[in-house]
Amino acid sequence: MGGKMLCVLPDDASTGPCFKVPDEDFLALTHRPGIKPAPYLARARWVLLNDLKALPDAELMAAIRTSYALIKAKLPKKTQRDIDSA
Repeated sequence: MGGKMLCVLPDDASTGPCFKVPDEDFLALTHRPGIKPAPYLARARWVLLNDLKALPDAELMAAIRTSYALIKAKLPKKTQRDIDSA
């Protein structure tokens, strides 16, 4: 989206998805079993699910939607409008 990542999925089933979370949720999420700071992206508040069961499906989908919103909010306004009109 706008040249930015919002969620990274592995090529294999060795790990789960990696996505951005709000600053205020980062520590709480990374203290949960099966979730850790994402390698190379933790300073930008990305998490990695080692276990897909670490988050219920509804919570995972909400987290990915939040990642989308966080990334989109940092894009230039024109790019945001282009995405909205697509």
